[in-house]
Formats: sequence, C-alpha cells, structure tokens
Amino acid sequence: MATIKAPAKKRKGPPPSEETTSTNLSKVSDTDIVAINFKVSAEFRKKMKQYAAELSIPMVDLLEKAVQEYMERH
Repeated sequence: MATIKAPAKKRKGPPPSEETTSTNLSKVSDTDIVAINFKVSAEFRKKMKQYAAELSIPMVDLLEKAVQEYMERH
C-alpha cells in the first residue's frame, strides 16, 4: 500500500507593515462614488434602462433622481 504524506501546513506569513495598512483604513468621503449591490427583476432593469436611454442619462443618475424625489415626497 502507498504511503500518503500529510499536506504541508500553510503559513500566513508576517503581517503587513503599518504603512501598507494605513492606506485602506480611511473613511469614504460623501462625494466618492461607491458600489451598491442589490438585485432587481429583469423586467424592472429593462424598463429602467429603456427610460434612462429615452432621457439620455445614465441609469445611476435616474436611480439617484428617483430616490431623491421619493425622499422629498415622504
């Protein structure tokens, strides 16, 4: 019967230096563009994309305007 060696233990290595980590800990400013992740139905996306195209604006601008108007009304 063949002998099977145990897999080598993986080591994480030394932690990064403080200079390296200090660049990813800053807060995002209110004017930065950030990702938002949620799902909608294919039909909703299609309607939104068509309406944004009719207005010649990006979908993100349409979404921002729609949410802003909704917040003003409620």
